[in-house]
Amino acid sequence: MFNTTLGFIDEDIKNKLCIVFFSLNEALLCKPVKVTLELLEHDYKQSITFYELNVNNNVLVNTKYSIYFFPTVLAFKGGEIVGQIIGPKSKQRFIEMCELLLKEQQ
Repeated sequence: MFNTTLGFIDEDIKNKLCIVFFSLNEALLCKPVKVTLELLEHDYKQSITFYELNVNNNVLVNTKYSIYFFPTVLAFKGGEIVGQIIGPKSKQRFIEMCELLLKEQQ
């Protein structure tokens, strides 16, 4: 998973299928979500780009995407948010998000 900044991923969000994991250093619940997304990244690496955006280092994220709870995971297609998961969820829920993103592509 690419650990990046908002400016770096803006172009990819517009042109690729992306899953962006918004994390916060102090949020203990971010770790299990990161592990789950890293596992899924292996399965979907041919079609979906995965990013981690640490909000401690990217304060503009809160205003741009209205991120107030951590962890938050957003799915992007064509620059639009097509899915959102807030908090730790089952691996199956994240798989469903990936499959929805791929379905949106068709």
